[in-house]
Amino acid sequence: MQRSEKLARFGQFELDARTGELRANGNGPVQLAEQPLQILLALLECPGELISRDELQKRLWPNNTVVEFEHSISAAMNRLRKALGDSAENPKYIETLARRGYRWKGQVEWRVQPGSNGEATSEKYSGDAIIANEVKFGRRHANAVSVRGYLLAGGVVILLALPLLWFVGKPRPTQPVRRAWRQKQLTVNTSDNPVTGGAISPDGKYLAYTDLNGMHLKLIASGESQALSVPDVYAEKPDWQIGYWLMDSSHFFAIAGLPLRPADLWMISVTGGAQRKIATGANPWGGSPDGSLVAVTMSDDHEIWLLKSSDESRRKLLTSGPGSRIRAVTWAPNGSGMAYIRNAESAGENLAQIEFVEIGTGKTHVLLAGKAIEDVSRLEEGFQDMTWLPDGRLVFSGGQPDIHGMSCNFWQSHIDLERIRASAPERMTDWAGFCVNNMSQTADGKRLVFNRSSDLLSVYVADFDEANVRVTEPRRLTLTEDISSPAGWSLDSKEVFVRSNREGSWGLYRRAIERDGDTPIVTGREGISYWAPVTPNDQWILFKEPIAGEAGRHRLMRVGVAGGVAEEVLQGKDFRVGCPLHAGGTCVIAELSVDRQEIIFSAVSAMSGRGAELARFADARAEEFEWDLSPDGRQALLHVPFTNEVTLFPMKPGGRRSLKVKEGMHLRNVTWTAEGRGFFAANSLATGAQLIHVDLQANTKVLWTVNGRDVFLMGKESPDGRHVAIQASAGNSNLWMAENF
Repeated sequence: MQRSEKLARFGQFELDARTGELRANGNGPVQLAEQPLQILLALLECPGELISRDELQKRLWPNNTVVEFEHSISAAMNRLRKALGDSAENPKYIETLARRGYRWKGQVEWRVQPGSNGEATSEKYSGDAIIANEVKFGRRHANAVSVRGYLLAGGVVILLALPLLWFVGKPRPTQPVRRAWRQKQLTVNTSDNPVTGGAISPDGKYLAYTDLNGMHLKLIASGESQALSVPDVYAEKPDWQIGYWLMDSSHFFAIAGLPLRPADLWMISVTGGAQRKIATGANPWGGSPDGSLVAVTMSDDHEIWLLKSSDESRRKLLTSGPGSRIRAVTWAPNGSGMAYIRNAESAGENLAQIEFVEIGTGKTHVLLAGKAIEDVSRLEEGFQDMTWLPDGRLVFSGGQPDIHGMSCNFWQSHIDLERIRASAPERMTDWAGFCVNNMSQTADGKRLVFNRSSDLLSVYVADFDEANVRVTEPRRLTLTEDISSPAGWSLDSKEVFVRSNREGSWGLYRRAIERDGDTPIVTGREGISYWAPVTPNDQWILFKEPIAGEAGRHRLMRVGVAGGVAEEVLQGKDFRVGCPLHAGGTCVIAELSVDRQEIIFSAVSAMSGRGAELARFADARAEEFEWDLSPDGRQALLHVPFTNEVTLFPMKPGGRRSLKVKEGMHLRNVTWTAEGRGFFAANSLATGAQLIHVDLQANTKVLWTVNGRDVFLMGKESPDGRHVAIQASAGNSNLWMAENF
């Protein structure tokens, strides 16, 4: 007996499989379109069973006549759910099994439509188990049934028993099963030459990527790679990164980044064509599905612009608004619009939300916000990324704090483009120890390429010869894979105070430079500042920690140099503390004024807190300055990161003076030498960083060079002037490819 001759009853509905008429509570029939009807029949025929999208494709289009069938299935499913009053978020009837297909949840009763003898049969099934299998003989008394009637009834019983046996005997999944990702590492670069960017071509043949040695093109099938020439128009070597490919798989965007200036956007041809500079200050986010448009963000990622790939004419689509920035723009599969991440600061914390903008109207819609994507808000903007797969899944990265700083995972949400709605996010991966971003995909959505990166901060120690301005080869002091930095020195110069998150929370540890082993000073803190100076009387270590629930506010804490219970000294916002090395000196706290145009220096005591005001440093960029207190406590060294100028500012009335190092240097992390006759700093390079020494006549000498990307160097000299504790980062970064996701 064919199901097409039956009625299906479920919930308040009755479906006539022969006519395709759907009735609810005895109301008039609703004629379903052919595709929603076929999907409904497929689900009702096998309640509780997975019906894959491939099965639905073959049922709806057996001749493979529809090219974009994934989107069509989604559209038909949306129309069906609308007819049933069902929803993907809280399904009563149709459950979505992520990346696999659909399953009917509720009970189904199939009934044979009454014939001339008035007899009917019914079969009851549910999404969890078969409920019953009944035979009914209609209105006539059983004694009046003829032998022929019994035979017919027996045949019906046999026919009904066959599907029952089939359902009972067939194994049926009860829970959605997460697919096992197939992953392949595409690049094998070391930490001193990390991958800085990359993307897979839409046809899946090529991988374009950059590292510190330049730009490369790799044939994925064979693994062969070759160097690509880069535009030779810059006096200083740029930090090259790959943007996105055009849909022709012959051209891609490359970004040339230089310190303190907008990046240049270039079009690179892999077939020998000309390299063309497209724009300055534009960040590319990929081409539309039909290849006619390219989305870029401009004005420091405050605007989305559309560029025509044919003639490079452009128009502005969206402005993010004051106080917010746009990241991770990705095209909808049908080209009707784009999703993007909008970041805005609230009460000192970043809040991210995923939005959608319509290409035709510029109208925006919020897809996901708040607690649903708090893992996205935790990420630095540079690690936020997102891509929209052809099957309708929006895949994005989110982060959780760990001992490596942050571990990242992929999340997904199904987007209903008809209603412009997003399903609740679902975590796709369960990774730890690295972050993922820089996503790109093939045009069919079957291959996803992404960057896996991890950063460790370690403490090194080198002997310093001040007379000849040189250091010995630095040796690693901390032997832990975590985030460690030198927060200060003991006054006898025998131990470094190491700030570390090795236990999953922050702590300070004493690390002797001549022997192994760490001694805890204070542990289990929510956070600890990079600097933890010792008071001049050698009794207390001062450090700063955040106040929970009060964004931007911190406590200044004291703890004995031998360890013990940490106690609060004061509370404040936007402050830092420094202490002189000489006995009898006064520690100093620096705080921003209310209008953030001045730095106010005041005395501070570990026992009595904030004291008298000492001096004010006025500058429109006051909140950008870093500073360090001189060993005698009489002046501060102030500096705006990545510039080549420092300012010497006295704590007592007197003139300040500026000191410039040579052009082309980009200084960070400026600290005084122990004798106060110069300073250490890190000079940031496109391919790494240098630890340098600068005397008070601006004479500069390079002490140590570390290759890598975004290398973080910082040097702090011991009180006796014989050693330098150095913080150095070691970052690994390589491209991976996933399939079956």
